[in-house]
Amino acid sequence: MQSWQIDVPWPEDDNASWELLKWFAQAVQSSTVADKIGAQKQRTLMELPSSLSKDARAGVGSARHLQILPRSGPEGARGGKGRGVSEQAKELWTWCQEEGGASWSYSQGEIEDFLQSKQPLPPELQLLIDARATAQQVFEAIDMKQETETIQMIDNDKKSAYIRDKQGHGFAIHHAVYQGLQQVTARLAIMPGVQQQRDSRRQTPMQLASMYKRQDILDILAWASS
Repeated sequence: MQSWQIDVPWPEDDNASWELLKWFAQAVQSSTVADKIGAQKQRTLMELPSSLSKDARAGVGSARHLQILPRSGPEGARGGKGRGVSEQAKELWTWCQEEGGASWSYSQGEIEDFLQSKQPLPPELQLLIDARATAQQVFEAIDMKQETETIQMIDNDKKSAYIRDKQGHGFAIHHAVYQGLQQVTARLAIMPGVQQQRDSRRQTPMQLASMYKRQDILDILAWASS
């Protein structure tokens, strides 16, 4: 087991706190997304300062530590060395509820049976898993400011623009606005309904750009709306 200790002060600003948590998650996350819904039980902890109030740590739960489970290993998607099948089934069932349509009718128990059988999943479930994996790649490309690659992925699979990130913070356009990616923002902003999407704080892309005082992004959003 390897261990590193990095001591940093807890930010006073909410946005800076979120950035610290995001940095921590990225620091321990595996580079692969091949497992799609699997993760190994590797224990990684961020310990919060003992002086932090209950209100200040409300976003990370009642404990004074935050545990991150990094993604890794292609075995995890269908049992094997990854998370328990019940946990995988719950996540996939949640995606089905968000997706609606044909996927909505599956119960968590049915999905768990499918995963345990190790047989091919029903096409609509496999398509849902593949779509989530693609969307995750889009988020990662945006956060690494890879504009050309991001636009290409969105053009190849437009559905990725309508999937919320795994942390629930927002959609691809919220990430693009935050990173100040003009080309990606323009590409997403002209897609139907994207400018009405809201992040975890109920903010539209326009409101997010205004909060961060990104006039260039505001101009792009206004152009796309005209």
